[in-house]
Amino acid sequence: MNKHENDDEKSQSEVNIAESALGSIGVPEVSIARHFEDMSRKEYGRNVCVCGHPMSVHSKGETQFLCIASRLGCPCMNPTPVLEVGDKRLFLFKSEGFGLKHALVKGMYKSKLNNSMTRFIGEQTCFKCRTVKENLIPAGLDLNYKVVFWPAPYNGLFCISCLEELFGRPVSDFLW
Repeated sequence: MNKHENDDEKSQSEVNIAESALGSIGVPEVSIARHFEDMSRKEYGRNVCVCGHPMSVHSKGETQFLCIASRLGCPCMNPTPVLEVGDKRLFLFKSEGFGLKHALVKGMYKSKLNNSMTRFIGEQTCFKCRTVKENLIPAGLDLNYKVVFWPAPYNGLFCISCLEELFGRPVSDFLW
């Protein structure tokens, strides 16, 4: 018997032991499978905040909201759902600026790579001028409503003119 045949036999015996253990409890396997299906739908079909993290990682603290995405702490103080996604696990990046450096864009790109559903909730509206537009750019703002290059307490989707007003200069050199 060669090494591969021995490994195959070992793997099969481990599967048989797991099946035997599962079969020895008082819960039918079909019920367990159905429960896992339901759990998957609840766990991953969620909304994503404009900060780029799942709404489920936001909680109300004593004085403000808290956003704990993975090992990252996000200072998001105004959770606002903007996306409905197929898999919220793809939205756990850190924001390092606006546009392509924002966590929302990173998560959307990761969703595309994984063929996971992502769609905007409602119309895309600039958070500053409230105009319905396409091609809005996500950005983080500090407490003085200035664009920052790190995780920010306020986040929004902005049209180019509003983003430039908040940034204080043209943003085209920074976007791509």
